[in-house]
Amino acid sequence: MVPSSDESYLIICGKQITVEGNTTIGSFTCQYEESKQNDTLFLSNERKAKQPYAFSLKVPEFSCGNFLLNKDFQKTLQAEKHPQIVVEVTNLHKNEKQEFIGSVRLTLVGKSKTIEEIRFYKKTIDNQKVLFTDFVFTASEFELTPPKRLGGLVEADDCMNISVELELS
Repeated sequence: MVPSSDESYLIICGKQITVEGNTTIGSFTCQYEESKQNDTLFLSNERKAKQPYAFSLKVPEFSCGNFLLNKDFQKTLQAEKHPQIVVEVTNLHKNEKQEFIGSVRLTLVGKSKTIEEIRFYKKTIDNQKVLFTDFVFTASEFELTPPKRLGGLVEADDCMNISVELELS
């Protein structure tokens, strides 16, 4: 863990979470965006980094493109019983190559899972600097069962890709 002396923390000014998956007849994308909410993400070898950078996502605020997909997404994530997803970025540090490495802990439907040693990338998207990562999410690990349509002919795959973009100021 070798952070540069000028980068012991990052200022987060917004976030975008994207869930992409496939069904037997096509693909879907659900997004959550939040901006204008400043927060600080400390690198883990700094004193203040003992607490993870955590934020909540309101399940009903994910947009999947149409009413039916929104409803299915909310039903799958049991939005009435568990209206929020908690995302925690922990142990974020720079390795010898100055790459950001960390862990993401997801808490949804009353269950948690930590994805270790994820590589985060600093890049510019639409003239905005972001800290970006993506990873595979498996619904069955959280005992989630997506709804089936047309008598089971249309169903979602178990694996989905999750992208996290933290906008930097």
